[in-house]
Amino acid sequence: MKLLILFILGIGVVCDEKEENNEPFIPTKEWQTVKKDQKVPSGLHYRINVNTGLVEAKLLEEKNEKTDVLEVPSQPKDEDLNLEDLKKMLKQMKHEETVSKQPVYRTYDEIKKELGSLNLISKIDAEVLEDLLKQHKNEMDKKEPNVDNIITILDDFDFLGHQFDNGLEFVRQNGFRDVVYKNLNSSNDVIKQKTLKLFGSLVQNNARVQIHALETGSIPVLLRILDTNSLEDILGHTVYAIGCLLRRFPLAQKKFVENGGVFIITQVFEKSSIKIQLKIVTLMTDLFIEKREALENSNALALNQYHNIPLEKELINQNWCYHINKLLNGIFKNYEDDHDSIEKCLVSMDVVSEQCKDHFNKSVLLLLQEKYRRLVEKDTGEDEFFHNVVKLCGKILNRIKEKTEL
Repeated sequence: MKLLILFILGIGVVCDEKEENNEPFIPTKEWQTVKKDQKVPSGLHYRINVNTGLVEAKLLEEKNEKTDVLEVPSQPKDEDLNLEDLKKMLKQMKHEETVSKQPVYRTYDEIKKELGSLNLISKIDAEVLEDLLKQHKNEMDKKEPNVDNIITILDDFDFLGHQFDNGLEFVRQNGFRDVVYKNLNSSNDVIKQKTLKLFGSLVQNNARVQIHALETGSIPVLLRILDTNSLEDILGHTVYAIGCLLRRFPLAQKKFVENGGVFIITQVFEKSSIKIQLKIVTLMTDLFIEKREALENSNALALNQYHNIPLEKELINQNWCYHINKLLNGIFKNYEDDHDSIEKCLVSMDVVSEQCKDHFNKSVLLLLQEKYRRLVEKDTGEDEFFHNVVKLCGKILNRIKEKTEL
């Protein structure tokens, strides 16, 4: 999280009032942690990290006798902080010490209470997740849950879910059962989209969360959503969620095939927009490349896992060659200057060119090759990208030529 740096006057701190720690705090020029219940006099340099609850103190330096640093995490939604109120609060804390002429001690709970009006109360992420889960349960228990409140809660979960440890904590607190799967069954399209996005954030690059999602039956759930929805936003988010689960997870890829995923995703491909088709093509191509690299470089266990995934074979049997050739023709005809989409389509064709060379349109490939040669010669500043497209066309055309000569 981002940190907001504030300055606070040196004020005596007590970590807790429940039981006094009689061990004296002996300050030095180095930062030392203030132990629980230990009293610390004023006149020192204090550092309080509100995010972790750690309190440290040391002797004041001459050049900085009156200031200390308080590190405060900003709110998840970057809400504006009322700095004027904060200044007034700190001024009052200074005034109390001056008037009393005695060291002013505060417990950490008192500090949190004083900062509470500015929404700066310390909570570690596990506590925040727990609070959000309670908020979500309370909302879902209502006779008529407030859709906007649920969406806000899902956004907050997503904000935290990108972090590896938070994903594990979400699993530990049964977030998939109580939040993800319940909202994936929602009849509200926005809630479903937000939940699919959250799912992707949680499982992306997090093997332990991927395993949990697989073991709790996420693949059939995601495939059902893919198969029964036509709204483009839901389809796009579902492909994203599936991709986050399948990448670098061969067992999930195998389960995807066994649950009819190839058939469903090709059916969706046939009836979807070019935007969704490109998402599907990119995902499938990434999985093809991942498998090939694993077979070339991995250990015996990985070789065995990837060898038993018939994803590419199943896709070829579902007319994959025809589909990606048709996609390239459609892009070239209607969006000839969409260079990124053309390049993505050519990459997908190159990966399966050995199996699909009989199905590719040679004339379109020749026209594309010539077009991008001219763009390279124009020196538009994207020469490397255009040169790569020329090379892709050439590689695919060479495959077709090899077949013709045979």
